[in-house]
Amino acid sequence: MTNNKGYLQDKDGNALYPNDYDSGWIAISLNSALFKETGATFPCRERRIGNIVYLQGLASSSSAPKDSTVGYVTNKPPKKLYFPLGTSMAEDATGNKAKVLTIDTEGKVVIHGSSITDAWVTFSGISYPVD
Repeated sequence: MTNNKGYLQDKDGNALYPNDYDSGWIAISLNSALFKETGATFPCRERRIGNIVYLQGLASSSSAPKDSTVGYVTNKPPKKLYFPLGTSMAEDATGNKAKVLTIDTEGKVVIHGSSITDAWVTFSGISYPVD
């Protein structure tokens, strides 16, 4: 049987595999003033399995100023994390690019670098440990 924390329990309620906790997919709360999901095909979401959080999805923005808050994750990292963005992970049609995505200890996700217009940001491929 499973409990509401996502891991197996024995008949007495003892956790069998507490390190195999699985949260299931949880929507990333996007900053709706600047970003939106690109549709049901690539939803912005996170999943914690054990002590690793995996992000997925694609968000778009018609206009995001420099150092924009993309949204918030539920599974907050123990320290601020920095993810360098690839050549097309946050780029607009004119070549302006966000250079770094950060996730702080409050779960705030920010892209840093140039302002971007008609661009998208991918969360796919980002993962990090939590306590």
